[in-house]
Amino acid sequence: MKVRSVFALLSCFFIGAMLVLGCSQESKIERHWTRGEKYFSENKYREAVIEYKNVLQADPKNAKAYYKLGVSYLRLGQVREAFSELSKSVDIDPDFSDALLQRGFLYLLAAEPMKARDDANRVLKKDPNNALARFLMSSFYQRQRNIDQAIVEGSKRSARSEKDRVLPSPGQPLSADRNQTRRKSC
Repeated sequence: MKVRSVFALLSCFFIGAMLVLGCSQESKIERHWTRGEKYFSENKYREAVIEYKNVLQADPKNAKAYYKLGVSYLRLGQVREAFSELSKSVDIDPDFSDALLQRGFLYLLAAEPMKARDDANRVLKKDPNNALARFLMSSFYQRQRNIDQAIVEGSKRSARSEKDRVLPSPGQPLSADRNQTRRKSC
């Protein structure tokens, strides 16, 4: 009977300790993430790097933290480190569009246009109207000296942007009337 009571007591203690440690781990991650975001928004990228690294120590499979760490490195001009962290982000989450696009532009700068194209295509497969992916594709074709295709990609991006821009806000007249109203008010 005593052995059973001691075992039950130790089990309860162990479970309670695990819950406390789990909660504190989550709060630690949240605290470092919040600080990292604050420093990032204040353009304090060195401090943000430290906080994002702290997040990754506690949660090494956090694709978003690798992405933000990579972008922080980019803002600091540390391109190699940025590329490494962006690649880790994509390794964890292969559909992370922002990380794919940032890495794609770095591939383009590193004279690896085929890899840049591959990253852009992965984004476009998921979101065919992604303007940055279209821009990356246009840049890829420019790099390949295929100006006609670069223009086609650029016009796809422009056509989408123009369509979004022409749609009136609720309560506004359609675009033809709106353009006349603009001319009158100038």
